[in-house]
Amino acid sequence: MTAELTRVETRKKNVRKDIQSTITLLAASCAGSVVIALYVLGVCTLNQQHKDSNSVDRAAYLAARYLSEITATHPSLGRIGIVDSVPPEQNYAQKKRNRVTGVNSLYATLRADALVAERLNNPALASLVSKDLKVAKSLEQDLRRRMFASVEQTPELKSESSEQNIYAESLTNQDSDSDSDKKDSILQEVSRFLSEDTKGRGPNLIDVRLALGTVEPGLIGSQMFAPSDEINKNFVQDGLYKVGESIPLPTGEKVNFISQPHATRLIDQSWFSTNTRGSAPSAVQIEAVFEKNAERGKKEIIIKKACAVIGGEIVYPAASVFVLNFPHGKPRQFSNVLDLLNYKLWNSQGEWQQVVGTEVPGKGSLAPPIDPIRSNLTPGDALSHALYDWLKQMGPLVEPANFTKVMALSFTDAANKNSIPTVIGQANSCLAVDSGTREYALLNQTNPDGPGQMAISRCFSVRDNHLQADKVPPPSALPLIVDADGNCVLAGKDKFDKALLKDLLSSIYETNLAAIETLESSKQMIVRAKAALKEIDQKMYFERQELNSVQARMNRIRSKIPFDVEDSSKINRPLREKETENLRQYNLAKNRLDALKQLLIQDTDQRAKQRKLNDLAQMVTFNANKVGITTYDLCAHANQIMLNGLARTQYPSKGFLLGGRFVFLPQPVPIQEEEFFAAHENKTLKDLVPDAPKKGDLNYDWTNSEMHLVAECSDLLANHGKTIFVDGLPLNDYLSKVREIPKWTKTTFVLDSNAIVGTAENRKSNQSSQKGNGAKAEEIKPRAKPSGLSAYKEYAFGNIRIPAGQLMYYCPNALKTGSAPEVGWSVAIRDLVSSRSEGSMGEAVNIPNGDWRDSKDANGTPLPGLAGEFQLRCPLPLTDLAASGSYLTNPLTGHQTPQIPPLPPDML
Repeated sequence: MTAELTRVETRKKNVRKDIQSTITLLAASCAGSVVIALYVLGVCTLNQQHKDSNSVDRAAYLAARYLSEITATHPSLGRIGIVDSVPPEQNYAQKKRNRVTGVNSLYATLRADALVAERLNNPALASLVSKDLKVAKSLEQDLRRRMFASVEQTPELKSESSEQNIYAESLTNQDSDSDSDKKDSILQEVSRFLSEDTKGRGPNLIDVRLALGTVEPGLIGSQMFAPSDEINKNFVQDGLYKVGESIPLPTGEKVNFISQPHATRLIDQSWFSTNTRGSAPSAVQIEAVFEKNAERGKKEIIIKKACAVIGGEIVYPAASVFVLNFPHGKPRQFSNVLDLLNYKLWNSQGEWQQVVGTEVPGKGSLAPPIDPIRSNLTPGDALSHALYDWLKQMGPLVEPANFTKVMALSFTDAANKNSIPTVIGQANSCLAVDSGTREYALLNQTNPDGPGQMAISRCFSVRDNHLQADKVPPPSALPLIVDADGNCVLAGKDKFDKALLKDLLSSIYETNLAAIETLESSKQMIVRAKAALKEIDQKMYFERQELNSVQARMNRIRSKIPFDVEDSSKINRPLREKETENLRQYNLAKNRLDALKQLLIQDTDQRAKQRKLNDLAQMVTFNANKVGITTYDLCAHANQIMLNGLARTQYPSKGFLLGGRFVFLPQPVPIQEEEFFAAHENKTLKDLVPDAPKKGDLNYDWTNSEMHLVAECSDLLANHGKTIFVDGLPLNDYLSKVREIPKWTKTTFVLDSNAIVGTAENRKSNQSSQKGNGAKAEEIKPRAKPSGLSAYKEYAFGNIRIPAGQLMYYCPNALKTGSAPEVGWSVAIRDLVSSRSEGSMGEAVNIPNGDWRDSKDANGTPLPGLAGEFQLRCPLPLTDLAASGSYLTNPLTGHQTPQIPPLPPDML
């Protein structure tokens, strides 16, 4: 074997084989290189064409995104666009802007609201829906104009902000961003994008054209669920409103829904149609014209098209509540919300006011509303307006049947379910005069820290350092109770005793006036007594001086006479002439001395009388001051003193039992001047010294040191429990008697949108059930709905201020109940979701006081915000007793207090 390999022939043969293999390998390599080069050239050509197509697709998508940002605005409907959108949470400035409501969502919402108005047969609601529908169609046409203008080469994007929008911006101190109009048109933006994206990569872009239109009906749905009871209508398919059909409203108008996928996306060109049927366009077609060099210097035109449809998920509003608050009791004639809406006997009408600047209470104020709202609305129509704004805020998933059901739910059943207790022993009214200060404060004094703002703070329990808790009701206002039947009764009574009140007011006033007059008389008597004392003291001074002088003279004369002048009978000799004269002068002096002594005795007696008269006048002054202060205090604190009732006493006659704590004995007659002297004649100095006080003794004698017109029952019971009679019963029997006390119920009712709005899951479940697909229906387990109407004892919606642009309504004496006297109730409403202009979010306000719901109602759901509140409040008797009341005076300070005070602004 080794030998063969060494042969020459064999070696040559092997060399030839190697050369052949090498040539074959080189030929195969060359052929493979050519194939690979041709493949790479083809792939690059195809990739270039695909890149051009991708650029056009991206431009179509970009144009659709730009178009989705165009909006039109109105204060009552907010920002309207093709699809729903919410400002990004991470951008604080954007969070302060309103969300955008899509055209479909807007029309679905208004149609649901129109169905509610039809079910309730409420003309006010129907009128509001018709008004907003006209605005919505006008906004859609404005949106359509803006969108078509944006795809022109040189668009004329005139700002068509209405006067309402301009005024709304001034009210809320916000600047509008001109409804998302861009400085450059969308056509220019898209052209710039295509030019940059295709630059240097083959054909040159020479023209771009945009066309707006819609998707052919039946290819893409509206995403808008119809109400559950309308899923079998011919304009509903698979539970959704059909696209391209005119959908009727109960008001007679019609609306059209547009195609809306769940996200903006590209569509086949065959789906695109330029016929928008008068609606806002929802699709865009881009036509890009490219030019490239061909053989022999020729130019080849390439046209590429792409279509996109504007889409997005439906943004459903967060849950909210509407509150019906009865802080001073609920009259029986209102058994549910429908009764409030349909009540025909409202006594007066009120006005809406809108918050200007910032919030109220706060640095804002109230002004007439910018949106023309029919003035002089009854509380029922105003409540319809507030509920309608709440309906709009709830969005397109409102179930009209659910709303109607909730409106008819019984207040009594809700209160019984939560065991709301009645209020016993507390007054919910008072005797006061309505002087118009409440309306004036809300119309003219709602500046920061003004009386109007403080009244709003108290009405809606907003904490304010300027509020004074002891000023409402006025301390001097007699407490009254308005029971569940709307009748006004005296505390501790079963009726309103006008004669008793009038007698009490007159007795207290006359006693106070008698005290003032007595005080003046006693002061005059003191002045006269002091003047007499001064005169007597001066007279006695001179008499004493003269007495001393006479005594000195007598001593001098006696020293000149040699015998005892007091016993001249012992003289045995005749008197000399000089001695006779001295004796005569001495006798004259002695007579004068005796006369002076007698005068001093008389003056001393007179001085003692004047002194006792002065002391008597001082005591009368003390009694007058005491009675004046007592009657002043009875009036100034009447709201607390008489809280537990008022009654007459037969003994002492013409007396009164006040609040079950005090017995008051009037003394309407002031002291007369002769009574001072008569009392002086019958009293000694010892009588004027006060004895130890005896509890329970009532005495109306001005000159008695133990004069007391008011005594506590606890002191009277020991000695006079069976001698003082009240309403025909001894005092102790009267106090121990169980009396029926009028009752009223303080209740807050809450309407929850979760019980009204149908969720998308529920709608899908109903849709599956209608198709007979029971298995799928069982797979979807919607969350159990809370009760639509809940009752609560405590008010949990305080510290919520009215945001800028939102509304407040007030109507004094809106409702009359009862008789003899009639009772006037006021109505206050705050609408927190009415306006959606710049700066006013139009969203339910977060509740700062925590979750008020029962665990079964909460059921793991987020805490709803507050959309609005209706209050029926402040019942007041409508009487003519104001003429009986007057002002009482504190004799020490001079302060005065009214027996029947004017209503303060705080008592809205």
